[in-house]
Amino acid sequence: MLSGWPKPVVFVDWDPSHAMPGGTAAITQTVTLPADADLRLTFSYNVFTNDTIYFAAFQVYVTDVGRGTSTLVLEDGNRAQTPVPYYTTGWRSKTIELSAYRAGRLQVSYQVINRFDELAYRSFGIWAYLDDISVSEARYRRFSRKYLKRARSRSLE
Repeated sequence: MLSGWPKPVVFVDWDPSHAMPGGTAAITQTVTLPADADLRLTFSYNVFTNDTIYFAAFQVYVTDVGRGTSTLVLEDGNRAQTPVPYYTTGWRSKTIELSAYRAGRLQVSYQVINRFDELAYRSFGIWAYLDDISVSEARYRRFSRKYLKRARSRSLE
């Protein structure tokens, strides 16, 4: 479990009185992963936005601290062509496999982004709720070759 964050987490990059220039609000945590476990990151989120995903988005990045490489693992928001006031994704859950980051330090960054566009000079805002954040061991059921061979032969009968 990632600790240190109250639940649910709310982060806002929005001013209801007027359109605003670009900006980012983020929460980040760094964890060290063991070498001998298949881990996964799980979280729930609900995004509210007054704009399209082009101007305002919720993004999650996973960074391998040792290598300095970041990967965008989620981008969500209003995918329509036109803004919808108070659009919400509703509560969604996401699971990200972390086996590629074994025995390393991992930084997870949850961000709401208002993008500044030279043509539009605005973004109408975005905010998000974040809850149920955990890093846990992935559960895989492993079967022996003998079991699989027996199961295949039974299905052919």
